Amino acid sequence: MGNRQIQEPPKLRRSELEEFSKQSLLLPTVIEKLYVHFYRISRSKTEDGVIDLSEFCLTIKKSETSMISERIFHMFDSNSDGVINFREFITGISAFSDNQDLLVKENIRMATIRMKEKIDLSMRIFDLKNSNKIYEKDLVKILSSLMEERNFLKLSKKQIKKIVKNSLSTEKALEDENGKYWDHQSYSQMVMKNPQIFKWLSVDLETIKRENKIHRNAHKCFSI
Repeated sequence: MGNRQIQEPPKLRRSELEEFSKQSLLLPTVIEKLYVHFYRISRSKTEDGVIDLSEFCLTIKKSETSMISERIFHMFDSNSDGVINFREFITGISAFSDNQDLLVKENIRMATIRMKEKIDLSMRIFDLKNSNKIYEKDLVKILSSLMEERNFLKLSKKQIKKIVKNSLSTEKALEDENGKYWDHQSYSQMVMKNPQIFKWLSVDLETIKRENKIHRNAHKCFSI
């Protein structure tokens, strides 16, 4: 295993770079580095050209039983086929990159597109029922898991419930037989007022930019 040679990835064609850059708003040079990064992760267990949950968790150094890891994976896996392809990979990376120098120069329209992507993708994390709704109890469950795993802020479940209830009340939460919830519109309004909530999902593209042997530092690219 230690002597296993790492095969270099094929080069992306100029047309592919332009297409991926246009879609993700990332610079072509960043796309090239991300492709190398993606290629190595996708071959870390199974050489199939896509990233499965096991490879994803290995990359971010989390257990496959981690609720947060599973939800972040679900966020990237936008077509819900159980794997992350390169297009999904760069879409997620771009949406949560906090380094503007590595992105195509934004105008108001592009900034709006990126914010919409952030909202749509992040909602997939909290929408446990795939119903386009974020339920109060599900949000409490996910936030409790996040607090426990990251071990950076000690809040009891009771405290988390109170924070969530207060947030729901400010955005006029709806209610059905499963309890109170945000729909896409109310969640979007909350996010627009509090964009800092995405900080825990930020992606460190500077690491990819700096490192040539990025497979050794794969876990640094995600803040989760």
